[in-house]
Amino acid sequence: MVGARSTKRALSPTRPISPPPLKRKVESSMTISTASGNTFPRNASDWKWWHASVPSRLKELDADGYKVVIVSNQKKISLQKEVKGGRSDSKSLTNFKERVAAVMKQLDIPLCVYAATQDDEYRKPRPGMWKEFLDDYDFDVSGVDLSESVFVGDAAGRPRDHSQVDRGFAANIGVPFKTPEEFFLNAAPEPLVEPFNPHLYLQSDPADKGA
Repeated sequence: MVGARSTKRALSPTRPISPPPLKRKVESSMTISTASGNTFPRNASDWKWWHASVPSRLKELDADGYKVVIVSNQKKISLQKEVKGGRSDSKSLTNFKERVAAVMKQLDIPLCVYAATQDDEYRKPRPGMWKEFLDDYDFDVSGVDLSESVFVGDAAGRPRDHSQVDRGFAANIGVPFKTPEEFFLNAAPEPLVEPFNPHLYLQSDPADKGA
């Protein structure tokens, strides 16, 4: 599921609009949390900025030429429901759209949102949403400044985190990763729990040399 906003054109509920001129850098971030404190939002209005600094920081990125992209796992969303005479958006999808529209309206910068609603190639840490973004904007990997891009997420593999899918997503698409605390508050990196790192097994073993 894809949505996009331009400061000149309306929200598209299905496909992103043509982007404005930009430097081909990408910043993808965790920007909001629930106002209720629940893990999942109760309704469309149950949201708040993760920190008061988030809106101004994202506007700075936009002014500096970054493309701001939000990618989110939303498996609890049902896209449509059966109704008399056809199909319509489910309540969970309507709430999500309204929440995203409210975020976009307050930010008022070009922004695109990708949401994975199934356990498929689009769900983080798999790179499907990243590939979709590149395709939607006619980019290839060589056209994006990966070293100057950053992915920000709270599923970072720290002891208190529910998973490390955000850190894994950043590794899979090849961009630097930061937690919200590191990116928005300039906090020092925290210890993380990393149960498996395949990169360690891809490095050559000195004992194998000359075999």
